[in-house]
Amino acid sequence: MQYGDFLTLVQLSVGLHLGTALLQLYGDIGMQPLIRILDRIKILLQDDKVIISNTEQYSDEFDSLDAKFEIFKISLFNEYKKYVAINFLVAAGLFITLIVLTYLSHYEVSVAGHQCMVVVIALGVLPAPLSLLVLWTEANRKLKPILNEADDLERRIITKAS
Repeated sequence: MQYGDFLTLVQLSVGLHLGTALLQLYGDIGMQPLIRILDRIKILLQDDKVIISNTEQYSDEFDSLDAKFEIFKISLFNEYKKYVAINFLVAAGLFITLIVLTYLSHYEVSVAGHQCMVVVIALGVLPAPLSLLVLWTEANRKLKPILNEADDLERRIITKAS
């Protein structure tokens, strides 16, 4: 086995880590249910044809939910920046490894090289998907109470609307 046998895997790994734009999928997919609920509530509260008693109370609750959601988005963005930085550093290390492997591609892999390649493979395969999984899980955990509050508010407004 030669070092050159690992070049394609390391190239894929560099691309995978640089592709942390996948982490943005949570913003595009994970937040959509809450965004739709907030939009419906806003329409209900602003619609002149819908008469709701205690409109001001519901408006205040809506404003509170909207503020919580904005804080969540800021928090998510800060977490996202941290994961992008980590994955960028891993990608940079893998890129340097790719350059070294290119120069060593015609050499046989030594015993120490085998151990080194196991680490390179682990760094190439694990951090990006783990980052996506952790970010998605944490974001869902933090968003769920806000989503539940929004659902409850929407239900209460609909039952009071006439």
